[in-house]
Amino acid sequence: MIISSLLVSEITKLTGETDPRMLSILVSKLEALHDGVLSAEFVEPELRQALDYYSSIILRANIIFYFATVVTSIFGFVFSARLISPHFAAQDKVETIVKRLMQLASGVAILTTVGIILSLTFEASRFLTLYRLKTFYLVPIGARKLLFVMARPEAQGLSVPFRYLLAH
Repeated sequence: MIISSLLVSEITKLTGETDPRMLSILVSKLEALHDGVLSAEFVEPELRQALDYYSSIILRANIIFYFATVVTSIFGFVFSARLISPHFAAQDKVETIVKRLMQLASGVAILTTVGIILSLTFEASRFLTLYRLKTFYLVPIGARKLLFVMARPEAQGLSVPFRYLLAH
């Protein structure tokens, strides 16, 4: 927001443009030019001058951001280093919370495993009710595919020989 307002004032100074819609278009062109989306041959010479200004603003903003990040990190480290001690009262509370979270996560993992086992058991029993193991293993692979098709409820009654194979 600050960078945009500084950029608008610089473009107004260079081009003399005051219409907010036109300024918005010029700012978008300048940002596209800076990002490499737009080629420099498609913009006015005034915008090329504003590009240097925009680049310097972005560079300063990045330096300020990095500096603030480093200062905040150092402050956080010093602050936390002062609070860490064997007699820190919140240590027991934090350990209890972490222990409960670990128990919850292990409970979810156990329930997921039980669900997978039950699902596989149900599907295997359903498969074994549809196909007899003897027929399934003794029938050639090509005929097995036809058995799968014919065993579906919508295919019942279409072919007597396949029903005979399933029964024996």
